[in-house]
Amino acid sequence: MGVSAVLAKSFARIFYRNAINIGLLLIECDTDGIDAGDELEVDLKAGVVKNIIKNTEITFSPLPDVMIKFLLDGGLIKFVFCIKLLCKLTPYVLKGGIATFSVFISPVIIVDCFKFLKKHFQRFKRKR
Repeated sequence: MGVSAVLAKSFARIFYRNAINIGLLLIECDTDGIDAGDELEVDLKAGVVKNIIKNTEITFSPLPDVMIKFLLDGGLIKFVFCIKLLCKLTPYVLKGGIATFSVFISPVIIVDCFKFLKKHFQRFKRKR
């Protein structure tokens, strides 16, 4: 299943920034009421951590929409990777030579990046 989020009373600034870059959700909140085995549900927009086992709620500062989007989509590093890949692919796509370029990069990664970027840029169309 993996780690969905890390909750703590505080984080070092550099650790917090690096976590966002890789898509790891860090939440600063009062963790005194959380015990091992508790089942938690996080509402990022509302800024609420619900403890399902104890039927309690812990509040935290809600995250900005853009940060939520980056976190849910894999982090800032994935976003930058996809932008760079798109910039490298554009000359090949315009010339119809995508097959030549895909020898070096898996077509699955290319498709994944285009889907990722389309989600972030709804008007992802070349203007003529």
